[in-house]
Amino acid sequence: MIREDFSLAVTPQWVNGVRITHPICAGGGPVHAAGEANITGSAAQSYRGIDINRKTGHYRATSESLNRALGVFARYGIFFVGKGIDYDSI
Repeated sequence: MIREDFSLAVTPQWVNGVRITHPICAGGGPVHAAGEANITGSAAQSYRGIDINRKTGHYRATSESLNRALGVFARYGIFFVGKGIDYDSI
């Protein structure tokens, strides 16, 4: 998710059998973008975006917010391309 200050927050979807939802990750506060992203790689070898969407059960993610997220991920060197970007799933 992209926090109110435009910082990137990435968490696993599940931790010890507990689903980590967007409101938990954001502390219930406002965000600029929320959704799901699959990323591969490591800090040593760099990261690569596999796929990204705007699925969130709490926030109202838009295509514009997904574009905003793509820009923030790119600032961190993580790029998503082509069919890996899903504007339709919400």
